[in-house]
Formats: sequence, structure tokens, C-alpha cells
Amino acid sequence: MQCPHCLEHFTSRDAARCVGEEKDGYWWVNSNHCANSDCGRLIVQFLHSRCVGSSSRPHDRMVDTRFPVDIDVVTVIYPKTTGRPPVPAEVPNEYSEDYKEACLVLADSPKASAALSRRCLQHILREEAGATARDLNVQIDFVLESGSLPSGVTSSLHALREIGNLAAHPTKYTVTGEIVPIEPGEAEWCLDVIEVLFHHYFVEPADLDKRKNALNEKLVAAGRKPLTS
Repeated sequence: MQCPHCLEHFTSRDAARCVGEEKDGYWWVNSNHCANSDCGRLIVQFLHSRCVGSSSRPHDRMVDTRFPVDIDVVTVIYPKTTGRPPVPAEVPNEYSEDYKEACLVLADSPKASAALSRRCLQHILREEAGATARDLNVQIDFVLESGSLPSGVTSSLHALREIGNLAAHPTKYTVTGEIVPIEPGEAEWCLDVIEVLFHHYFVEPADLDKRKNALNEKLVAAGRKPLTS
């Protein structure tokens, strides 16, 4: 499993405890400690196992520590996690705050997550791409037509409108913070697109600056003029 604290993968040693049953199965609490020596932190999950046969039934539902079979629901209780990679340090707080909140509410309310993501997207395109329109759809058209973005970024933005089914829900792009119906996978794709924009506008330029600074140090040490652009 992947540790939600350090994001490293490790072989889990599950200790599941059945805490209750319903007509369709059993509810369990499962605990683990990350096996990575630099982490070692606690992970707690809430699980549901379907009642499909004797293998699903704990012998003593309050103390049985066998890991349950036929699991159909897994919810991480601790730590509260987004299941997505951390925001790169290069991303300004004005963008990362909406993105983080959109990640945190994704499991509980995909509609709310998508609304936060659309607002974040609109903010990024306005401030970083110069797309000043109030309509997110017009902003996307602006950056696509400008030719200023690489093909991978433009493909992601175009796909967002296709996945979001703009024809059926045009207000998604005019009132970006509104809670409106969404298509399957749309909320996740909104987050994916934001991550692509984060990488393009913030991570790549920062990496380029680091490489240029390292090269300039070598040039100066060799008695040559540093690069100026």
C-alpha cells in the first residue's frame, strides 16, 4: 500500500478489527504503521466487507484480527488525505489553497471539488495567461488560440470541456464557483488540469532558473560572463 504520510509504497501488515455488522456485510477498522524507517507513522482505515459466504464472517466480530476478504469500501480515517501528490513548493499560496481544498473534499463532494477547481483554473488563466474574461470557457478559448501553451497543456484544457459536457451545463464556465451537476470523472480531471498548469507556469520555470544559475556559477568560475537571459 502507499503511505498517505510519506507517499512511499510498502508491504502492509494489516490488523483488522470487526466493529459491527449489517445485513449486507461487516464494518472493520484496520491499522498499519508505515514500514519505511524514515516515516513509521500510523495509518487507520475503515473497511466494509460484503457478506458472501463463511469466509467473510469473523469468528468473533469484536476481536478477530484476520484481514477481511471481499472488501468493497476503503476509507482512510487517519491521516486525512487527498490521495494526490503534494503541491510543489514553487506554486503560490493564492492558487494552492483552492487546489488543496478541492482535493480534500473530492471524496465527500465531487461537485464542490469541481467548483473549487474551476475557480482555481479561472484564477490561474487570468493571472498567468492574461485571459481576463469572466467566463472560464472564453478564457480557455483565449489561451488555446494564443498558441502560447505547449500541446500537452492545450490538450488537457480542451479535454476538460469535453469531459464537462459544456452543452448540457454551460453555467459551469460562467459562474465557476456554483455547485452544479458534473460528469463522471470530471472533478478528478479538473484537478489533473490544474496540476498540468502548475507544472507549466511554476515548476518548469523554477527548474530552468536553477539550471541556469548552476551554469552561471561554472561560467564565472571559468572566468567567463554569465548568461543574462
